[in-house]
Amino acid sequence: SVQDLETLRIRLYPNPAIDQLHIVNDSHEEVVKLIIYDQIGKVVLESENTDQSNSIINLKGLLPGNYYVAIYTDNNKVHLRFNKIN
Repeated sequence: SVQDLETLRIRLYPNPAIDQLHIVNDSHEEVVKLIIYDQIGKVVLESENTDQSNSIINLKGLLPGNYYVAIYTDNNKVHLRFNKIN
């Protein structure tokens, strides 16, 4: 099932981001997969076994624009949006 951001307690910052995106997991659920999609739905980054309370994602290879992050736990998933700028 899809949980809202409040329930899963996962935050992204900064937004907009330049070179790095921080993902903070304040939930009690293990993050098992993270996928970043561009505006047309193409996968631009995929990471598995990211069970850390804080993760830093390198965005240097991405063009400026809007992106979507799908964060999967064992029982839930949440979709968040961020903007990449120069």
